[in-house]
Amino acid sequence: MTTPKFSIFIILLTPVACGQKSNETKKHIVNDKAKQLNDSAMNLIRYMNDDSSQKAILLLDEAINIDSNYFIAYWNKLSLQGQLKQYDKAITTGKEILKLNKSPYYYFLIATFYYRLGDTTSADNYFKKTLTLCDTVLDTMSKKNITTYEVVVMSKGVSLIFLGHQEEGNKVLKQFYDNQTDTTYKVWTGAFMNKTKEDILKVLDGEN
Repeated sequence: MTTPKFSIFIILLTPVACGQKSNETKKHIVNDKAKQLNDSAMNLIRYMNDDSSQKAILLLDEAINIDSNYFIAYWNKLSLQGQLKQYDKAITTGKEILKLNKSPYYYFLIATFYYRLGDTTSADNYFKKTLTLCDTVLDTMSKKNITTYEVVVMSKGVSLIFLGHQEEGNKVLKQFYDNQTDTTYKVWTGAFMNKTKEDILKVLDGEN
């Protein structure tokens, strides 16, 4: 029995996804039974082992079958699949998420899953989509929402690195790092700076 580790990026992106949950509540009334199943799944993962995570995914599948527009259930499922290294399944879940929300960080996660599977062509395509969306979002985004802003910046910087533009990618990350006064955000951003692709993957796995 192993204990899954949650990466910096997943931890950082979770409140963003939860913000999506709040927006979802305004636009979409979540089925009560689906919500109950999602809550039960989240209670299970407190045990933090592979068995409980697998059972949680089954509950999330039930929730999604009941309510196919239940964003947070998809997000929770993708997070668990990523931590369990079920990258092919996480890609499928990620594409379902994109039907509900086309934010750049979800493209970024799919890109990293493809990269881990050795499909660099698909990975590069998704990293390129990430960059296009990041530039669009950053042009209009308020820096007041610091968590979401950092996730977008990190998605852009790391995508550039994976596409072979290390100098430009590190420049994007360093600019955010230098302008940041919050120690926590500096640590999170610094974890991706001046790293090889392999080291970045370790950070994404929660190993560094």
